[in-house]
Amino acid sequence: MTAARRQAKPDPPLMTADEFFDMPDDGTDTKYELVDGVLVAMAPTHATHGRLQGKLAYLIYAHLDATGSKCWMATEIGVKPELKGKTNVRVPDLGVSCKPQMPGEKPMPEPNLLVEILSPSTAKADQAKVWLYATMPSVDEILIVHTTKVRLELYARLPDGRWPKEAQLAMQGDSVHISCIGMQLDVDKLYRDIVLAR
Repeated sequence: MTAARRQAKPDPPLMTADEFFDMPDDGTDTKYELVDGVLVAMAPTHATHGRLQGKLAYLIYAHLDATGSKCWMATEIGVKPELKGKTNVRVPDLGVSCKPQMPGEKPMPEPNLLVEILSPSTAKADQAKVWLYATMPSVDEILIVHTTKVRLELYARLPDGRWPKEAQLAMQGDSVHISCIGMQLDVDKLYRDIVLAR
C-alpha cells in the first residue's frame, strides 16, 4: 500500500436538505447554505448590501400590504432547488411566495420571486445560485440587484415555461415590472441615498 493511499481519508457523509433544516443551532451567529451536501458558511453582508436588502424588503412589503395581496415576503429564507434538491438548500436575499405557509414549515413553499443581491466578493457564487433558482417550477421571476452600480436584472419566465436568454436590464431612470406580484419597482427609489460598494 502506498503512503498516499494510507493517508487518504474517506469523504465525510453528505448532509441532506431535511437534515439541514433539522440542524440544531450551533450557538453562533453564522448562517449557512447547503451546497451539494456540504455546509457552507455565508459571509456577513456589507453595508451597501444590507441597505439594499432592507430597502427592497420594505418596498415589496409595502406593496403587498397596500394591494391586499395574499403573497408574503421573507428575507434570507431557505429554498430547495429542483435540481439537486436532496442535497442543496440555498438562501436568497429575499423571496416572495403566494402559497400559505404551513405551521412548522421551514423552507419557503413554492416561491414565486427570488432576489439575489450581488456583493463584490460573492458575485460569482451568487450568480451560480440564480440558475438553481430557475430549476424551481414555482419561480416566475428572479431579480438580481447590483451593489457596485445602479443596475437591476430581471429574469421573467416566458409563457411557454422557458427562461429568456437575456435579462431585462433597468438602470438609473428606469423601472421594472415584477409581474407575479403586480409591482412596478422604480430603480431610482431603490437606490436613492445608497452608497455603492467598490
